[in-house]
Amino acid sequence: MSFYRFTIRDYHSVEEADIRIDGITVLAGVNSSGKSTVSRWLHYVLKGMNEYEKHVEIDMAKECNGLLVNMSRALDSLDRDNSLSEDIYRLRRTMRKSQSTEILKEKLSVMLDNFVDVLKGFASEANGSFEISRVQSLMGLEPMDEEFFDDYLERLHIKLATDFKTIFEKGDARMRDRSLSSLMSVIGHFSEWDDFNKCDIEISEDNVPLISEDGFRLPMSLETSIYYDTQRISEIISEYASSDFARMVREKSGDMPDDGNLVRTVIERTIGGVASFDKDERSIFDDRILHFRRSDGLVIPLREAATGIISVSFIYRLLTNGWLGHTSLLIIDEPEAHLHPQWIVEFARILVILNKTLGVKIMISTHNPDMVAAIQSIARREKVLDKTHFYLATESEKDKGKYVYKNLGQEIGEIFESFNIALSRIDLYGEEA
Repeated sequence: MSFYRFTIRDYHSVEEADIRIDGITVLAGVNSSGKSTVSRWLHYVLKGMNEYEKHVEIDMAKECNGLLVNMSRALDSLDRDNSLSEDIYRLRRTMRKSQSTEILKEKLSVMLDNFVDVLKGFASEANGSFEISRVQSLMGLEPMDEEFFDDYLERLHIKLATDFKTIFEKGDARMRDRSLSSLMSVIGHFSEWDDFNKCDIEISEDNVPLISEDGFRLPMSLETSIYYDTQRISEIISEYASSDFARMVREKSGDMPDDGNLVRTVIERTIGGVASFDKDERSIFDDRILHFRRSDGLVIPLREAATGIISVSFIYRLLTNGWLGHTSLLIIDEPEAHLHPQWIVEFARILVILNKTLGVKIMISTHNPDMVAAIQSIARREKVLDKTHFYLATESEKDKGKYVYKNLGQEIGEIFESFNIALSRIDLYGEEA
């Protein structure tokens, strides 16, 4: 099974993090030490590479859409009803959905021919009094001195056809070259940071670099990156949520792997029920809302369940929707959030079993000693400790406020030493008996 090495340097509070991912990776450290930064950037890079072509197509569609909007406005300026405006609107809507580039080119070519024909027909009906100035500013083409309108339309047709062709040629070049700058542009689609292009990153698969100055290559064995931000449970649970994670919770990617039945059973026993969109025949709840069906038959909207049940139910949905398997990476920011200490241990067990039975690669960021200890102990029992790695964010010796991530291997003693700072603070601030 492939292993990955991800490195990020000199970005926000991270001076350097050189992280190995081949089983379970645990990032520990104080608040504001960059754990979320490392996790998010790993997700951004993998998502950007694996969804690169899709986002390049989105960019092409946006540019085509800009030209179509101007064509539609030019038609609207004629002050008359015409069906072509509706056709353009429908085409703009279909571009939001996945379709082959060749089909889109054909549709745009037909639309362009019809657009010029409509302008010609209107000019003829108006006995040549059509004002070129009403479309020239929208189309970005000035009329020539003493130019007949038909000649202008011919030049306009050539210009627009060239504009569309240039968009696709540029997109084809991006698909082919896969430059680092183009990848960073794609990452900009979903990055939460404006300075994303200032990040110094490296990633390799089985010691083969995936990113270089010449461009990037796709990972062979890691097709899906899932980022679970437990702090945003209220957003994810909403029936109107539109994030990638919310979509994965709602929609199927495929069938659950056969080996997933063990994890599924463990989760159902842990939460005492199942989470689904199936509406109970006795229920009045909307079937767009995720429900929690308790083992005793009670059905309630999941949002009304305990936050711990909600948090674990999301893992259940990812599993049963087929998103979790040996080609997926599950990144969880503070999985212990909202969980009772006993459930923290149960959650840790679920993660370890996911890795052992399905080969799901897992990265978590945490500052909870119970989670760290549980991961180590259960991983040892399940014989996956050799692929479990612990990292501790340590303050930089060179730059105060920056952190270097220290590879602790399978040991967690230094993590607990850092946690013991809290106990010393209690002794300092507490009252004497």
